[in-house]
Amino acid sequence: MRHLPSSRPLLPLCRHLSACLTFLLLILPAAPAQALENVTLQLRWRHQFQFAGYYAAQMQGYYREAGLAVDIREAEPGQDAVQAVLEGKAQYGVGTSDLLVHYHRGAPVLVLAVIFQHSPLAIAARRAAGIRNIHDLNGKKVMIEPGANELLGYLGRERVDTDSLALEPHSQTVQDLLDGRVDALSIYRTDELYELRKQGERVVVFTPESSGLDFYGDNLFSTQAELRQHPERLKAFRAASLKGWSYAMAHPQEVIDYILKHYGRRHSRDHLAFEAEQMVPLVQAQLVEPGYFHVGRWRHMADTYADLGLLPRDLSLADLLYAGEGGNAGSGSQSSLWFAAGMGALVAVALVVVLVRRYMRRLRRSARNCLGLMEEAPFPVAVTRPEADGELLYINRCAEEYYGVSRHDVVGRPAQGFWRNPEQRQQMVDELHRRGGRWLGFEVQLQGLEGKPVWVLMSAACIDFEGREAIVLSFHDITQRKRTEMALGQSEQRFRTLAESAYDVIWTMDLNGRFTYISPSVERLRGYTPEEVLQQSMAEALTPDSMSQAAEGFAYLLRTGQVLKHHWELEQPCKDGSTVWTDAIVNVLRDDEGHLTGLLGITRDITAERKLRQELQSRSVAVDAAAEGVIITDANGVVEYANPAFCDMTGYSLEEVLGQRTSRFKSGVHDADFYRQLWGTITSGNPWRGEVVNRRKDGMLYHELLTIAPVKNEQGAVVRYVAIKHDISERKRIEQRLEHLAHFDLLTDLPNRTLFFDRLQQAFFRAQRYQEGLAVLVLDLDGFKAVNDSQGHQAGDLLLAAFAYRLKQTLRQSDTAARMGGDEFTVLLHGVRQDEDAVTAANKVLEALVQPFDILGQRCQVSASIGVALFHQAYASPDMLVQAADGAMYEAKRAGKNRWVLARPPQPAPES
Repeated sequence: MRHLPSSRPLLPLCRHLSACLTFLLLILPAAPAQALENVTLQLRWRHQFQFAGYYAAQMQGYYREAGLAVDIREAEPGQDAVQAVLEGKAQYGVGTSDLLVHYHRGAPVLVLAVIFQHSPLAIAARRAAGIRNIHDLNGKKVMIEPGANELLGYLGRERVDTDSLALEPHSQTVQDLLDGRVDALSIYRTDELYELRKQGERVVVFTPESSGLDFYGDNLFSTQAELRQHPERLKAFRAASLKGWSYAMAHPQEVIDYILKHYGRRHSRDHLAFEAEQMVPLVQAQLVEPGYFHVGRWRHMADTYADLGLLPRDLSLADLLYAGEGGNAGSGSQSSLWFAAGMGALVAVALVVVLVRRYMRRLRRSARNCLGLMEEAPFPVAVTRPEADGELLYINRCAEEYYGVSRHDVVGRPAQGFWRNPEQRQQMVDELHRRGGRWLGFEVQLQGLEGKPVWVLMSAACIDFEGREAIVLSFHDITQRKRTEMALGQSEQRFRTLAESAYDVIWTMDLNGRFTYISPSVERLRGYTPEEVLQQSMAEALTPDSMSQAAEGFAYLLRTGQVLKHHWELEQPCKDGSTVWTDAIVNVLRDDEGHLTGLLGITRDITAERKLRQELQSRSVAVDAAAEGVIITDANGVVEYANPAFCDMTGYSLEEVLGQRTSRFKSGVHDADFYRQLWGTITSGNPWRGEVVNRRKDGMLYHELLTIAPVKNEQGAVVRYVAIKHDISERKRIEQRLEHLAHFDLLTDLPNRTLFFDRLQQAFFRAQRYQEGLAVLVLDLDGFKAVNDSQGHQAGDLLLAAFAYRLKQTLRQSDTAARMGGDEFTVLLHGVRQDEDAVTAANKVLEALVQPFDILGQRCQVSASIGVALFHQAYASPDMLVQAADGAMYEAKRAGKNRWVLARPPQPAPES
């Protein structure tokens, strides 16, 4: 048993009660702010493009729109951004993966977002020092900057003897490397490499990714105190910052201009442009949303630090990673049915646990005014002796009122008599020994004087009570919640199908009606394995009635190349002989040349939804446990009921929506005609079903699949409406991503061949009909094969992506650059009528290639052979125009490469 000195009883409870009052004041609605709120962001280095997103948020007014006046402070050499935030000099900061180490040491840091999906930290070494590989660093002079423990992890994984390294304090300048004072130093690949290349220093760059260590970089962080005291400010600052990052990565030149104008010229324009180019593959804004992180990556990083002895194994990351946006951490979990039904109760319990945690922590730090403070505690408190037959020493007033007993009747009785299972009490005492004298938030069953059982959520701690060793207990009644759990457990089988079929099934089908792919979730939906479904025909996958509908749609697809409709409600047979109703969303699949190849579908189980439609007419359906959001309104659209899933989906509490009209959730996306048609359908007594964009309480838009069913009285008049809502935001995101992948090159994010020819076809038509100018450039990279063969495919891919970035910078927004395949690119120039205009564009491309590329620490020099073809009526089709430019490109190659050749239109045949 842990003993506490008698001079430390319970004074902190008064501070706890004061904190409770403060907490209650914080959750009350606040008056609208009348002025911008001042906050400070502490950068981890000097002003440069590395922090472009924050400048963009300032430049575009995103911070101002969020009600914030943000002071973006650069760091001086040796200044620690984490320390500045912890000392209150700034509310937000930018830090490395070493935030894990600060967190383990007790610093209340909170990671809000990740900017670099791949850390830019690397080691640059001089080739002149005889360094060719990472193991050549043994025995060399090396500078490793503070906060770069991930580099030590990299060296350890590569079996570099760090004890042999002559480690020097980092001078924050590459001049020491250039002058030969050190052999290697840590760098940011986006920054110092520019200076090294400019000085002509031949270096080799070692990156942790080459050893499988893929860390995040430049993490936006704050503190737990900021989250507790200013949650809305924190959310607004995070959202505005990430919006700024999206803008910055799409408009680098604007941000560079802003940096040069407002933050001086420490770096040249070329240097800042180099940073922007190098950040593209590290930030990966074209693949993931800025700020995204996955808890699994953080676990991997923590395990690497554990290997270094900097962290313990299995360090909990629960309080390190911000989860306010839900799902940004990428970890995900499936809620059980009873959790959804008892959400309100669990939220209350969670609040109690938080309060109790504060209370118990402070309880053990103080020893004054013990009885008076316990007496005023807002929850039941009891004190007992620790022995097996130890008596009850004290209960507070709240415990008396809550359980209807008098302390005179219970104090002095054996404590174990109040436990439904006395063995549980001894287990609690043993567990207190094991946990060092404190145990928070465990469930036990107690009983009153008359033996009536009561379930409680309990916390316990060892204290010195009036000079005697004792255990203080605080608890919250969860009997009703336990009853709800048991009741839901009895009916869980009834809703098992709904719970197990909550995941969408993704599939593809060829033009013969055969599945070519089916996701594993089909087994949860229909009982068949994916392998079994791949052997089924369309007729075997549908019931006869549904097959007749599908056959009509499939015939239309083969006849027109389009889908008859995107939403299909179909009945499908299951392996156990039953059937399941599904909602299938279908879209066509096409190859690179635009030819129809099949169908892509996403199928969702709507069996429960159809059943709810029927059962709701008799008003006997228990929808509290439904996974989908359900609301019931009167005939005027005033909310009478909302289930927990709806509240969870929208962020509103039940009290906030009851008595409100459904128009409160409008997003502003749909026009008046949309709602006029919706209301016209349901007021006539017919159900309405479709996709709707609504707005959550926090202002964020989301997509939902909405079904509204009118409920009629015995006279046939509509008296209520029941709406069933399914959040399809993730599905819409997947559809948009699939649509993007169908028309854009995955490596360069440029339009692919299909999209290029689609745009060319339209431009060619306008040029023929309206005499609009048009020109096509066909480009082939000179020297690319040598890079690909000598440095590998990874270097080749990075070179193509870097070239695509430069190519886009040379063009107007109205022009189109596309990757046709390999190292061949095309450019579509609109409004070009003169040869000189097209040639000017070609020269800009050649000028963009004068500057070598820096790929994995190597200088790569390539040029381009360009064929230019200007629209002429002699070209009968877009293909002829492209062929002319392609022929001119080959002429440029034969003429010596690194040049352009202008194609001449074909001459009409002379009349006979």
